[in-house]
Amino acid sequence: MVFRIMIKQFCIAGLLLLSNTIFSQVPFYDGSSWGLVARDGTVLTKPSYDSIPKFLGRHKGQDIFKVVVKDTVFLVDQFKNCILTSYDDYGVLRSPLIRVKKHNKYGIYNLNTNECIVKPKYDMLKSDYSFSDLLYKVELKGKKSVINKEGKKLIPWDEYKKIELENFEGKQYIIARFSGDEFLVYDMDGKEKTKFFTSSRGELFNLFDDRDITYELKLYDDKKNYEVKDSWGKTLFKTQLTTPVVLDRLLYSERSERMALVTIYKESDKEGLFDLMYEEKITEAAYDTLYALKSPLERNVVRRNGLYGMMWFDEKEDPDYEAKHVIVNVTPIIFSKIATLYENSFDILFELPNGYKCFNYYDKETKEMKFYLPTVIQKKYNL
Repeated sequence: MVFRIMIKQFCIAGLLLLSNTIFSQVPFYDGSSWGLVARDGTVLTKPSYDSIPKFLGRHKGQDIFKVVVKDTVFLVDQFKNCILTSYDDYGVLRSPLIRVKKHNKYGIYNLNTNECIVKPKYDMLKSDYSFSDLLYKVELKGKKSVINKEGKKLIPWDEYKKIELENFEGKQYIIARFSGDEFLVYDMDGKEKTKFFTSSRGELFNLFDDRDITYELKLYDDKKNYEVKDSWGKTLFKTQLTTPVVLDRLLYSERSERMALVTIYKESDKEGLFDLMYEEKITEAAYDTLYALKSPLERNVVRRNGLYGMMWFDEKEDPDYEAKHVIVNVTPIIFSKIATLYENSFDILFELPNGYKCFNYYDKETKEMKFYLPTVIQKKYNL
């Protein structure tokens, strides 16, 4: 289980690195339309789009985006040159492939050959980082399967509860689960590997157990005694506090075991962060509220006097202990709203009181959180 958590954290870190390095231009909103801005604040595309330009990757050295103008969906490059207009929607696959939608059906289009290699016929077609960027899950009339980038079906159509990839004995396999304990295993060519079929008590099923660990803070005996338990019933941490602090809740109900020891305490109707590991205040109780966004990354919001800021963490070594101290950084608390772009999204959208909306990135050199906004707006809000 520790190995699975490490893998998840590695993948998340990799995605964060990508989001901080590959985007030469990012959408921003000026109160009426969407445009594109560079990191240095230069406006590359003046606001003219009705919805957020969605970055779909790079093609022939240019960034490509899905944009909407007057209810028509276009695929364009960074210079507004039109690439495709004949489909209802476009989605990310591995370049040069993109997902296309027509009449509520999905297929695959090759930008290099300018041809639709899988005609829009599936009710669902998707690729994700936890599965593969070379294989695609598809659904048709309530049944599911997997196809490769040429459109070849690899496993039989069936009412699978879940389809996933796992490593076993040094090779990758497609795991097709049913509603009970039953599942089937296929190699990457679609050949069924029946010798791996086991019950839920078998080694393979336990290896592929997909339950996530969550944590809970519990008070027992009196207000000085606390423990943190995980969803398996294991006591992660138990202590009798020697400081006059009353803990209210965990900042995270999941994440790593170390971050499960970061708690929220209250003083005079204000909130701050407290570290159970070292029994120390990470922040003063200076915020109206603290909460974690529903995002795969550790993204936390603070609110004070009706405005919002975002909090992120660093670590500091302790010469006497293996565990590191948690250090908190906070953006200027000037935003009227901070939220994920959609549920469990990696992307966080920041809204300023003047109606501007933008995304952020972490500058590793200055160790600061910065924002994709025109220079004049950055200066106005001291960003």
